[in-house]
Amino acid sequence: MSPAAVSPRRFMPGDRVTVAYTHPPGHRRIPHYIRGKSGLVERYCGAFPNPEELAYGFDGLPARHLYPCVFSNEISGQPMMGRHTTRWT
Repeated sequence: MSPAAVSPRRFMPGDRVTVAYTHPPGHRRIPHYIRGKSGLVERYCGAFPNPEELAYGFDGLPARHLYPCVFSNEISGQPMMGRHTTRWT
């Protein structure tokens, strides 16, 4: 874990997770079609400064844990491609 992270990591590869269904103001990184949907954690990449906070000129702390996740295209509503999954980090 990076020294900037203050919380322990919460998920392991294979864990089922649900994306928060929120409506934050401004530009945010979670697309509408995936909000509230469930998928699986693919792997853990480490802890990094929060890119949303960095984009607004803040220091990005506390750091956020990064977990790429895999979602079925049937629930994301995206065209079927490849392994029929949508990846979101």
